[in-house]
This record gives sequence, structure tokens and C-alpha cells, in this order.
Amino acid sequence: MQVSPGMKPQELSNTVWAYATLGLEPRAEAWTALGAAVVRVGPGMNPQNAANTLWSVATLDEIGLLLTSTRCPVETHLTATTSV
Repeated sequence: MQVSPGMKPQELSNTVWAYATLGLEPRAEAWTALGAAVVRVGPGMNPQNAANTLWSVATLDEIGLLLTSTRCPVETHLTATTSV
């Protein structure tokens, strides 16, 4: 699977959401490509994109996808935009 280098946060979120909604497990190379895209576009995600991506990855039981860097970009975004 090739992931467009120009993939935007919503496009990534929609792609992962579609896999989860359909109950389809992407192949290993697809997860690798999607994981790289999460690292690249994660900081630009709005809260809805981040939530949809997190739900999708959790639904597919692939939380390791989001832990491919020392600090998860989605976690960084959520920490910066939410107050506890």
C-alpha cells in the first residue's frame, strides 16, 4: 500500500476509520505506511481527526501503530489542546 506523501490529517483519519468500520485488518505493509503517515501528520490533526484515528486503531487492536515514535504525535496534540 502506498500512502500519499500529501495525505492530510482528515484523509488519514478517514482511511483508518474505514478499515475499522468495515472490520478489515490491513496487511502489515499497510500498517507500516499508515503508521508513518500518523507520525507525519499527527501534529496537524484536529481533535475530531485524532479521536477518530484513536478509536479506529483501538478498534483494530493496533495501538502499537501510534507508538512508533518516542512521543506519539496524536498524544502530543491532545495534550496541547485539552485541559484536565
